[in-house]
Amino acid sequence: MTPQLLVTSILTGHCPDVPVWDLSKAVRTIADGIATEPGRYDATGAWKACNALNRERHFALTLHIGQAWFACRDFSALLAKHYAQALIELSHLQQADALLDQAIEAVQRTAGARTVHVEVAECRGQKARICKQAYVDDGDPARLVQAFDAYHHAYLDNRLTNYWHGVNALALLARAERIGMTGLAPVSSRELARQLLSDMQQRAVDSPWKMASMAEVCLALDEPDHAELWLYRLLHAPQCKPFMLESLARQLREIWDARALDGGVQAQDRLASIIARHQMARLSLLSLTPPASRAEQNELERNFQGTGAFSIDTIKQILSACASIGCVCNSHGVRLGTGFLLDGAALGLGGAGPVFVTNAHVLSDTVPGAIRPSDALVTFELDYPADGKPVFHKIAEILLTSPPGPLGQPSQAEGLLDVSVARLEQATGHGVLQVSALLPIVDGQAKAYVIGHPRGSGLQIAVHDSELLAVDDANRLVHYRTPTDPGSSGSPVFNENWRLIALHHGGSSTMPRFRPAGTVYQANEGVTIQAIRAGIRLASLGAAMAGPDAA
Repeated sequence: MTPQLLVTSILTGHCPDVPVWDLSKAVRTIADGIATEPGRYDATGAWKACNALNRERHFALTLHIGQAWFACRDFSALLAKHYAQALIELSHLQQADALLDQAIEAVQRTAGARTVHVEVAECRGQKARICKQAYVDDGDPARLVQAFDAYHHAYLDNRLTNYWHGVNALALLARAERIGMTGLAPVSSRELARQLLSDMQQRAVDSPWKMASMAEVCLALDEPDHAELWLYRLLHAPQCKPFMLESLARQLREIWDARALDGGVQAQDRLASIIARHQMARLSLLSLTPPASRAEQNELERNFQGTGAFSIDTIKQILSACASIGCVCNSHGVRLGTGFLLDGAALGLGGAGPVFVTNAHVLSDTVPGAIRPSDALVTFELDYPADGKPVFHKIAEILLTSPPGPLGQPSQAEGLLDVSVARLEQATGHGVLQVSALLPIVDGQAKAYVIGHPRGSGLQIAVHDSELLAVDDANRLVHYRTPTDPGSSGSPVFNENWRLIALHHGGSSTMPRFRPAGTVYQANEGVTIQAIRAGIRLASLGAAMAGPDAA
C-alpha cells in the first residue's frame, strides 16, 4: 500500500494491516497536514481516523491527530470524544476530563435534541470512566463515590438506552458493599441488578455489549449459571471482538476482584477463568498477571500441561524466561511494548553487562511514534513486591538503535534491524535470556514461541499455531504463525528448547514470502539475534575505521 493510499484509508475510517511504523508515518502526515494546510483535512476525516485508530488500540497515534487539530482548528465535539478516549487509555485523565466538559458544552449549544441526548450520554459515560480509572489507580473511596454517581445519574436519565452506564454503576455498588462502604445508593446492588434486568429484557436486540452486561447483572444477582450462559453466548457471537472481551475481563479483574488462575470458587473467578480458557483455545494465549502466587503457578502448570502438552520442567523453563521479559511503558506507566534482558556479550557488546533489547519502533529518539528514552519506563511482570505495585526502571543509556525496514523483504532490510539496545537504571538482580547458537530447521514441525505484552496486558504466552514457517537465505529474518497483537512488539521469539532466536517486530496477513518471490501469506516476522549481533559488529567496525576524529 502506497503512503498516500494509507493516509486516505485512515481518513475514511479504516486501519489497514500494515506495520505500525508505516501507520505512524501516515498519521504524522495527517497531523502535519492539519497543522500546515488548513483546507486539506476536515473534521469528519479527523474523527473517522481517530475512531479507526482507537478500535485497533493505537491510542498514541490518535493523540497526534487530536493534538494537531485542537492546536489550530475549530472545536469538534465528535473528534473530542475520540481524542478523550485515547487520553483516558493513556492515563491523561485530567486532560480528558476537561476536553469532555468542552464537548458537552459544545453539543448542548449547537446540536439538535436527539444528538444532544446521545452524545452527552457518551461523554458523561467517559467522564465516569475517568473517575473509575482514578479509583482503580489509587483506591481512594471518594473516587468510587464519584464514579458511581456519574454512571448512576446517566443511567437514570434514560434507563433503556443507557443500560451500560447502569451496569458500571452496579459493579461499583457491589464493590462498595464488599469493602464495607455504606450509603452509596438508596438501593442495594441486588435491587439495582433486578432493575437493570427488567430494563434490558425490554430490549429485543442481543448485541455483544448487552450479553456482557447481562453476565454482570446475573453475577450481582448471585446467579452464576445464568452469568456463565450469557458469557458463553458472548464468546460465540459473530460480532464479539477481542477488545470486547478485554473490556469485560478488565471489569471482572479490577472491579469484581476476579482471579482467573487462583483456584477461586467465586462466580466472578469462574467467569474470568472461562475467558482465560477461551483465549488459550481461540487466541492461543495464556496470561501471567501479577502477583504470581504459588497457587497461580500450580494452576498454570495444570492448564498448560493439559492444553499445550508441556511438561512441568518446561513450565519452569518458561517461568524462568518470563523473569527476564519486561514491559516498556511511557512516563505515565501505560504499557506500549515488550523487551527483554540479554547479556551484552551475546550481542558482541563485551563488558556491557545486562542490556535491555526491544524494537526501535517501540523505543527510540529517531523513529516516528516510538517512546523517547527520556519518557520510557521498564517494569518486569514477575518482579512485583508484596504490595503488588510495579517497580519501574528508567533508561540509563541507549547503546544502539537501528530503524525498521520493510516486512518480508530481507534484501531491502539489510542493516535495518528495528532494534534498540539500552542499559537500564538499577536493573541488577534480573536474569538474562539464553541465546540459541543455531536457528531451527524449517521442517513443518519446528516451533516459534512468543512471550510478550499484547495490547498492554500481563505477560502472555502463545502456545498453539506456533509453526516456524521460514528463514530467509541470509538468516536475517524468520517467519512464524505464532499469534501476536499490538504491544507484542519487542517480544522474544524462542525455539522449542526455550532458547532465544529472534526479536519479534511485526506481522501481516499479506506478508511477502521469502520464496517463491511475489507470493504472500499470513505470518509474523522476527529479526534474528544473529542478524542483530552481525549489525552491531559492522557498526563497531565502521566506527573503528572512521577513527576518533570522525564527525
